[in-house]
Amino acid sequence: MNRGQGAQLCTSCRKLVSADEKVCHHCGAVNPTLWGFGRSLRKLFGGEVDISKILIGVCITLYAVTLLFDPVAAFSASGGLMNMGSPDYKGLYLFGMTGSVAWSCGHFWTLLTANFLHGSLLHLLFNVMWMRSLGEMATSLLGPARFFIVFILTGVGGFLTSVIFSPAPTMGASAAIFGLMGVLIGFGRRRGGELGSTLNQQMLMWAGIGLVFGLSVPNVNNYAHVGGFITGLGMAWLLPKREGQTQGRGVMLLALVLAVLTVASFGLSITNMWSPVFEGGNVCTR
Repeated sequence: MNRGQGAQLCTSCRKLVSADEKVCHHCGAVNPTLWGFGRSLRKLFGGEVDISKILIGVCITLYAVTLLFDPVAAFSASGGLMNMGSPDYKGLYLFGMTGSVAWSCGHFWTLLTANFLHGSLLHLLFNVMWMRSLGEMATSLLGPARFFIVFILTGVGGFLTSVIFSPAPTMGASAAIFGLMGVLIGFGRRRGGELGSTLNQQMLMWAGIGLVFGLSVPNVNNYAHVGGFITGLGMAWLLPKREGQTQGRGVMLLALVLAVLTVASFGLSITNMWSPVFEGGNVCTR
């Protein structure tokens, strides 16, 4: 076997194989280099890239873009501190805010896009802080690919719960944030030991504070929070129960599929911008 330029690591066992190898002679994995993209996949989801920073960057960028629809009104003093920097609802709908209105238009992909949109400056700042703290924790314990999968799927679970139980429009990373808390609580219980017990107690306290805050502040979508949290608890039992477990190529491929679906969902929102027209925030006409 040529161990020079044509050699890559098998995406399954991470041993060196030829780039054109059909089957890994070490572990038997079919297409061990994934057509040569295995190296890039590991760079993205193998720890060389900070996934949480990318997610935060996407949230901040989309917030800035949605502000462009009416920046003057967004920073007027009439909405008070909690609503300071609130993007126009039309901009949020067009970029993928979810809820009964979006679903009545057939925009089911908004379960993915709503995760990255925010309704005010404080909304964004709070969620970015949580994402950074929980993202670092989940990445170190579960791995970057698993963290990304949890972030996306618990967001979907939270927004689906919201759509089922409430007609209100909704967006924000907080459903996924509660999902990360749920996953880490489940992980802590399964792991056990001092680390597991400490993690469990810390996440329970944070989740309790978050739920109390949500119940005491108006216009907070507690359905999405609870839905994301329950989804996270359930997912915890499908993940490794100890830190440092190798991320197989199946896990990284699932993360890649979810990333592609999310990008495609934003593409659908952008291409539908001038097809549906939202009037008054509650009607979709064609």
